[in-house]
Amino acid sequence: ASELQLELAGRPNNWGATEFFGLRVFVALILGVLVFLVASISSGFMIAIGAALGGALIGFFMPVLWLRSKIRKRQEDIIKSLPDALDVLTITVEAGMGFDGALQKVAEKWDNHLSKGFGKVTQEMRLGIPRRDALKNMETTMGVPDVTTFVAAIIQAEQLGVSIAKILRI
Repeated sequence: ASELQLELAGRPNNWGATEFFGLRVFVALILGVLVFLVASISSGFMIAIGAALGGALIGFFMPVLWLRSKIRKRQEDIIKSLPDALDVLTITVEAGMGFDGALQKVAEKWDNHLSKGFGKVTQEMRLGIPRRDALKNMETTMGVPDVTTFVAAIIQAEQLGVSIAKILRI
């Protein structure tokens, strides 16, 4: 699995691509050995070897299926929490708070994948990364079309000088 796929899944267990590949090899070995042991009891040696290879192959691809499931679940969570987050952003910006402060409010209000993404945006901006780049980083690591639309609207509003509160309302 690539680094992007792990980001899309929310970095389960803080794994990188190397650790995830190690997990795949480990599961393949374990499943291969277990299938070999079971097959060798009930069948001949050659059949057990073939079954073990099949078990290892299945074990090698099981973590990828698990990762895809994590990605899908995370994206569904983001989609479900986006309307509430946009409401809070809109209300706080209309009340006079700056957009960056509103993002921080959302990050503090909930403990879900979207609020963590907003928290990462504010953290990156504190480190000197421009808002545009921090938002694009969030968009890339979420892979949700609605977040892409939101980020594009905010960046366009910033470039054209349109009120962000107006954009959020729309």
